Amino acid sequence: MSDIIVSALNSAADRLDQPTVHEAYQQLAHVLGVVLTGQPFDAQLPLTPTQLVLIRHALQRLSPAQMTVINSAAEELQGRVGVNVTGNTVITNSIGTVTGGSVMMIGISNGEPPYMPAAPTPAPAPTKAQAAPPSISVSQVHDVFISYSRKDAPSAKRLYADLRAAGLIVWMDNDELQPGNPSWQKAIEKAIRSSGCVVALLTPSAKASEWVEREIHLAQTHHIPIVPLLYSGDETNALPLSLFNIQWTPMRTPREHRANLQKVVAAIRELNA
Repeated sequence: MSDIIVSALNSAADRLDQPTVHEAYQQLAHVLGVVLTGQPFDAQLPLTPTQLVLIRHALQRLSPAQMTVINSAAEELQGRVGVNVTGNTVITNSIGTVTGGSVMMIGISNGEPPYMPAAPTPAPAPTKAQAAPPSISVSQVHDVFISYSRKDAPSAKRLYADLRAAGLIVWMDNDELQPGNPSWQKAIEKAIRSSGCVVALLTPSAKASEWVEREIHLAQTHHIPIVPLLYSGDETNALPLSLFNIQWTPMRTPREHRANLQKVVAAIRELNA
């Protein structure tokens, strides 16, 4: 069922300009956030790829009772975007542009006729003020970049070793790079842009770190997915505002670290697939 719910969110992401779809999308995001994290997700914009990956994994651990309210909101969204669900099968029907002819569709439905969404309104071309800065293509070299505060180096080194042991290609700065100098800044930017995702070690020290903030901002600027891991503190003193709507994974104790490490590895592999 988790794949069905994520499929519905993906199908609706390109249709948020339609008020009925956006309303159902926000309702599902609200329910998912409350059930999974205790706080509703803000879905004014589409949920990020990182959020969808973590949501898929988190849904698999919920009880049938917890899934009841989520399924209700998911069915509403599925109806709005024209996704028909039968058992565990998701069928999405779409028609491209047809010129010089006509199309007839014949099908069978149980109950009410399926909802046929209106064609989405093409997005207006960006103005000069809105245009995105030119992007230079950088080949991916690493599976993951570790962003952390120097005060949290022991935790970062342990995570680095664990991710390497799991077979991932990991980039983490070392003592040969002096923070703040031009060579360090260039190495950081290149490493982030050549990574499949960024793992952010969240602590009060990391939240206060100017360089962790810059690394997160750089990843978001280049649309690199971010996987937040909470190593100490809580949402009030360790979670940056820029990551407030992204589901984080608790790693605050050795027990949490062991329990969640494989989920983190699975999420990183899926983001690199």
